[in-house]
Amino acid sequence: LTPFNQFNVWRAAAQNVFIALGQAMVVLVGGMNLSLGAIGGLSVVILGHSVEMLGLNTAVAVLLALLTGIAAGAFNGFFITRFKLNSFVVTLASSFIFQGLVNGISQGRPYSKIPPSFTALGKGDLFGIPNMVILMVLMLVLVYVVFRYTLLGRQLLATGGNAEASRLSGIKTNRMILLPNILSGLLAPLAPVLRASRIVPAHPP
Repeated sequence: LTPFNQFNVWRAAAQNVFIALGQAMVVLVGGMNLSLGAIGGLSVVILGHSVEMLGLNTAVAVLLALLTGIAAGAFNGFFITRFKLNSFVVTLASSFIFQGLVNGISQGRPYSKIPPSFTALGKGDLFGIPNMVILMVLMLVLVYVVFRYTLLGRQLLATGGNAEASRLSGIKTNRMILLPNILSGLLAPLAPVLRASRIVPAHPP
């Protein structure tokens, strides 16, 4: 129960919460995302490749990593909604695609030239509370407010409860399924990107 150990334990827990939230987004609408790990891996490879190989600013590289996750989530959501395919099948297939891109881009090598300024996010703290834990709490509060108090959140929950009844009630269920997949894709990179800022180098899983 030393402060140093608690600091490390909470940082590790924060990473798992981001992963869990990414999965929860699609579970709430009755789906599943088996490509979550592959999306995170692809995003962190884009981050490392952008900084080390392309010489981009770290902030731009992080943005590209998050956009990669969003694009991957939209890819999954498109096939699920457009072709009415089971999310289990779609995300299992896409996980192999994303993992192939990880191997093709990185060639299995880690990216070690990460600027020290970037590591402050994962290693830093505010009044002794790890930055990662603060981000985790803010994200949990945001998700709670959206699902508890907003129309969008209630429509998402209704779609997960009974998609056909929701459609007959006037809810655009395709959008309600596509959006959580995009959000899942956005949340997927957060854990590996934060891990890369805590433990350099950034490397594919």
